[in-house]
Order: sequence, then structure tokens, then C-alpha cells
Amino acid sequence: MTMKKMFSAVVAAATLSTAAASMAFNANAETTGNPVLGTASFIGMIGAESCWGPDEVNALSTAATINGDAQYEVVWDVTSSGGTDTLQFLAIQINPAEGVDNFASWTFPDLAVTLDEVWIDNVLVEDHTVSESSINTAYTEGGPGTTRLYLRDEWVTGIEDLAGDTVITNNIRVKFTVSGLGVEGDSNVTEDPVAYTLGDVDSDGNINSLDASMVLTEYASVATNQGSTLDDTQKLASDVNIDGKIDALDASGILTYYAMTATGQTPSFG
Repeated sequence: MTMKKMFSAVVAAATLSTAAASMAFNANAETTGNPVLGTASFIGMIGAESCWGPDEVNALSTAATINGDAQYEVVWDVTSSGGTDTLQFLAIQINPAEGVDNFASWTFPDLAVTLDEVWIDNVLVEDHTVSESSINTAYTEGGPGTTRLYLRDEWVTGIEDLAGDTVITNNIRVKFTVSGLGVEGDSNVTEDPVAYTLGDVDSDGNINSLDASMVLTEYASVATNQGSTLDDTQKLASDVNIDGKIDALDASGILTYYAMTATGQTPSFG
């Protein structure tokens, strides 16, 4: 796989709690008390990972509990598995909640869903277009009716809204709006992430010894109570092992990355 710029999962990491299980999804922050009508999550395959429902969402990813008309988001974080530059099938599926027959137009005749934004590695895909057949509010496959928002499907529908060679190194995030349920829901949309390149502390497009030097300077300054030498974005780029600290281990990781690049290898911080 060709090595592309890596971006840290700002939103996912910020919302992960110590109580999160390996198969869990984030609840909406504030609730109106409406009953949950459905749960949305990614389905498909990204590199070495596959996900086919909300019970398979990993702890760094986000599913959405749908309880009314609102904008929602789902995130699939694949940092640990290295991502991919080949896509065959990727979609968002909204399954009915327990006690709801279908999350489809059969149960909700006025149901409408729009796909609003696609973010890859915390960068907004400015030119993403949604094909007319990409949203199906009456999908079934021998079970309850569901709603699907296709991003790419080489298997059945031929939808190619995302290119087959799309590179996803860290995460993919999609915002979508649900309407027609007849009650106002609780959005789980978070603040848009800040884009940065993990390891590229000085943002010059290269990961090298200069970046490692900045990390060591920060570490020494903080350790001697002289204050930070980095801004918030530089701090995010510095923590290459994503352990919440900026120290010599991060500098060493950057130097190892640099050495591997210089010898024609394909490094990663994962």
C-alpha cells in the first residue's frame, strides 16, 4: 500500500472513555427522552477490518442512536489495522431498534435521509457527490427493513461515490440527516476535527529529524517547568504513539519512521 499522510483520530480519541468496551458505540450526549428507533453504523470492509453492524463497532469508532429528526454522524477508526487504499463495499446501515419492526419507509412512510458530509482522515471530501440510488430507505435481505447510505458497492448496485482506490489511513466520518420521523431527535455530531499529519510537527510536509528535535525540546521544556514550546496542533502531531504524552518515545518513533523512509521502506506509526 502506498504510504499517504496519516491523520490522528481527534474526534474518536477525545470521546473514548476508560469504560468503553471493545465492542461499543458512543451514546448521544444529550437526550430528549425519545425512545431509540434505530442504530446507524458503517458496514463493509476497510483493509484488515470488517464491520457488519453496531455490535461490531470498535471502541474508537462511533455509531449513532437514532431517536428522531436530526443530523447524526458515524465514524470508523482503523488506525490499529493500517487502513486501505482499496475499497469494494462501504455503506452506512440504520437498523431498527428492539421493538421497532423496520427502520424503513414501510414503518415510517415520510422517512427521508440525506448524506451531508464525508471526512477521510479528518479532511472534508469537498467534491463528494451522492448518486441518486445511493440512499435506500427500503432495504431488506431476508430480515427487518433497514436504511442504507452507500458510499461504494462493487458487488450489487455498482455505486461508485467513493473511488475504489480511496486511501483511508486513519478514519472515515460521515454526517447524515434523518427526517420524517415526526419527532425531534438528539444529534450526536461533534466538532469538526483539526487536520494534521502525525509526526510532521513543523507542518512542512516531511517527517524527519527536525520534527524529532521539536519533540525533544518540548519534552525537556515541560519536564523542567519552563512551559510548552508547541501549539495545540503541534502537540497532536507530536504524540505519535498516541499515549497522551509527548516524550522521548515519540521522538524515537519519528526518527525510526524517518530512517525507514530513507531506506525505501513503508513505515507507519500504527
